[in-house]
Amino acid sequence: MACSTPSRHPGWVRSNPFHLGRTATHEVGHYLNLFHIWGDDGTGCGGSDEVADTPNQAGPNVGAPAFPHVSCGNAPNGDLFVNYMDYVDDPAMVMFTTGQATRMQACLAGPRASLSTGAFEVLVGATVVLGALLSVAGLRMRPTPRVLLGAGFVAGITGTTTSIGGPPLALVYQHHGGEALRGTLAGFFVMGSMLSMTTLALVGRFGAYDLLLGMALIPGTVAGYVLSPPFVRWLDRGYTRAAVLGVSIGAGLLLILRRLA
Repeated sequence: MACSTPSRHPGWVRSNPFHLGRTATHEVGHYLNLFHIWGDDGTGCGGSDEVADTPNQAGPNVGAPAFPHVSCGNAPNGDLFVNYMDYVDDPAMVMFTTGQATRMQACLAGPRASLSTGAFEVLVGATVVLGALLSVAGLRMRPTPRVLLGAGFVAGITGTTTSIGGPPLALVYQHHGGEALRGTLAGFFVMGSMLSMTTLALVGRFGAYDLLLGMALIPGTVAGYVLSPPFVRWLDRGYTRAAVLGVSIGAGLLLILRRLA
């Protein structure tokens, strides 16, 4: 439920024509550094919303205006009253402009940068911890095609965004032998890492510097592989599930504490 502004709808009641959640979209726009499309100068035509591709307009529009609604000499197309940052009815609100989207993206990269990953990482960490605790309490997921599809989907998202993609699949395979668990996760990490790096590279979040940092981990990884056989034999004596649950809970808590610290 969203609390509408007095100019749109008084109170907290969600009802027609303010029933589609557009007020929430409008307020999120404000949170991401957007102003009202008319520039908050009353009807003076002298204000600005600081966005180049929105036409100047005299004041807020309400209801569902007929096109064109001309003001401030903005003919022939008139006011952009279908914009989320106006005050029209919810069914008439349908868009942000490219300039507004650019302004919001700049806000997410600057003052609101913590929203891009912080809140999501806390959510992922809490979900991993909850899944592990439910497993301890007796919840058991069998690796059916549907379950594996869901676990792989979640692991792909969490692995790309928070670097802890292993726990979702590990929780599914926690009741299987160590060989099946290690083989499945190894295959997932190889394919998942390639997909994650490709995705991050396409959006400009992975480059040569990141590749060099990853290569710096190779000696430690090789050393761990060489020294692992004694630990593998110990885990295969019945401690694999406990290790999976412990690592999953630890990874989730670490992710939460890193963001809340």
